[in-house]
Amino acid sequence: MIAMPSINTTWSSREASAWFTAACLGGFALVVAVLIAMPGRTVTAIYPEDVLLFVDAAYRTAEGQVHHMAYHAPFGVLASWLPFLGLITSGSTGGALPAAVALFIIFLTPPLLYVVITRLPVIVSILLGVYILLLVGAPLCVGDLPSRITLAMWYNRFCQGLLILQLCLYLSPSARTRWHTVVDGVLAGILCAVMLYLKITYGLVSLAAIVLWSLCGRTQRASALLALGCVAAVATGLEVAIPGIHVAYAHDVHFAMTASAGLFGGIAAPLKAALNHANEVALGALALGLGFTACAVTTSDALFVAFVLAASLVLFTQNTADRSLPEVVLLPVLVAARLAEGAETKDRRLLTYVIPGLLVVFMAEPFVYRSLALYRHFSYARVAPAPGDTAAALPGFVTLDYGMTLANSLGSERAVVAINEPGLTTQEIFQIARSGVPDHGVSALKAAEYMYTINKGIETLSGIDRGDGTVLTFDFSNPFPFAMNLPSPRNSLLQYHYRRQFSEQAFIPSEVLFSDVSVVMIPTLPSGLTDRNKMISLYEEYLQRNFTISQTTDYWVVWTRQLQVSRETKDEHERRFVGSAPEAGNRNSRL
Repeated sequence: MIAMPSINTTWSSREASAWFTAACLGGFALVVAVLIAMPGRTVTAIYPEDVLLFVDAAYRTAEGQVHHMAYHAPFGVLASWLPFLGLITSGSTGGALPAAVALFIIFLTPPLLYVVITRLPVIVSILLGVYILLLVGAPLCVGDLPSRITLAMWYNRFCQGLLILQLCLYLSPSARTRWHTVVDGVLAGILCAVMLYLKITYGLVSLAAIVLWSLCGRTQRASALLALGCVAAVATGLEVAIPGIHVAYAHDVHFAMTASAGLFGGIAAPLKAALNHANEVALGALALGLGFTACAVTTSDALFVAFVLAASLVLFTQNTADRSLPEVVLLPVLVAARLAEGAETKDRRLLTYVIPGLLVVFMAEPFVYRSLALYRHFSYARVAPAPGDTAAALPGFVTLDYGMTLANSLGSERAVVAINEPGLTTQEIFQIARSGVPDHGVSALKAAEYMYTINKGIETLSGIDRGDGTVLTFDFSNPFPFAMNLPSPRNSLLQYHYRRQFSEQAFIPSEVLFSDVSVVMIPTLPSGLTDRNKMISLYEEYLQRNFTISQTTDYWVVWTRQLQVSRETKDEHERRFVGSAPEAGNRNSRL
């Protein structure tokens, strides 16, 4: 007598597969978290000013400043709170961002395991899980070469991983129960809330995905309504904890939208982005074409595919200059899930090997690049930086310049003296320094050069009488308060990026910005030449009236206030900036 397979046997096999997947992905998550965080240092090859920006946000939070209230940024409060958690976990500014990444991986791994185990075949689960973990954990902007390691713009990678995971909830569990309906809804709500309070554009796409989800059936509608309820509960709790936070958040987002109006190329920009990512889109299309020859195409599937493509292209044009569309990975994943659902046929059996193969091809380059970047960060972070490579007050930061080394690097006194000829403008100095080096624009310092100038600024600022006021830098970011353990200005923007965070139409009025500032540091060689010049043009008149030049070096011009002023109180600041209605068309308007 031949024994027939029982339900218990099937369940045992499924349970064994789940444990195997959990062990593989859990172990991989642990490896990624340890590699990024264990050395306790931040290695940067590009965008050092952006890296220090979020260390500044963590420091401000540690001071007790409230995001959107005491300082202003279009990022959500998690953009400050996550680095702050990294700061208190690691105990150092250099370890803050790596520790934040490790903490995020710890947060992400349980929902990742739940989603992939309940919905996808084992091999696809492992492939997608590895892809997401490397996406959020590797210190590399998606699409970049592994030599360009950086923890800058980490919020994009976090949100991309969260969005991919949330969109996977569209796929039905292998054996849906009422428990799955509840967990799916709560999980989608938590993921959406994290994106809303990290980067608003991703949060809005996440909300749109929940609305789309509600159109896919009664069970999905129940989960979607529960997700929206969770988002509302999180928002209510945050508003109770910090009254007025959402009005302030809306002001900051509107401020940045006004500053960046007309920047992103209009409705044709997503189409241009698709042409720039033809290889990824082609792989996704190939997977769909092959898979749907053996599977029925539903209206819901068509809407899902259209949403994935539209969202990935729109987010690309709005958030980053990277050369990758990570969300497109969901197209072969969708096909793999559909193949696993139906009865086995010859075509399906063949495609169950072909589709994972396409997924491997899709993942090959990012897997190699992100793994190399992760290892390079770990290996360089373990080596102490040589003297002069980083600012003396920032020992936890290691710079790693990529590409060709400048013969007349600005990291030496001799080079600055050689190019600082009488009559040369800063623009001409940059052009001379970068002659024959196409990898660098004339307005961007290399990582080591930027850290070197910060070190020089610390030396200069150490000998300046600052009074009771704070220090403000006319550049992309303001590293001196946390580098020197000084109080941070309370009325400024977190980031001064022209036509992203401020412009001639959107800037903080002089009386508000300088209300508690006693020292202004203006770099001769800024990380952002346009950023610095636009700040000077906006605030030069006020600076001339209220400050005097106290010291000039090859790297910095230091302005100190003629009469020291006390710090503006939080209540007065909220009344003058957050609580005031914007005046349209006014040069000194809040927006």
